[in-house]
Amino acid sequence: MFLTEDRIKPEIVVEVAVIALCNKVITPDLKHTDGVVLLGVASLLVGLSVSYFVLRFLTADNNLSAKELIPRVWVI
Repeated sequence: MFLTEDRIKPEIVVEVAVIALCNKVITPDLKHTDGVVLLGVASLLVGLSVSYFVLRFLTADNNLSAKELIPRVWVI
């Protein structure tokens, strides 16, 4: 299960947000939707995708402590 550690994983929250945005992209109402709104949805989707991969990268090694993660981010 997802809640075996009694904490909410941020990756799952981002996954749910990406799924909700993809639902909005698949079923758009193009008659009432402006192009700026579509660009905003696209930028949100790109931002959430990047944040998901960053979160997955940071939590890939469960043996690392928080002090070891900070220098690893700056190397990227």
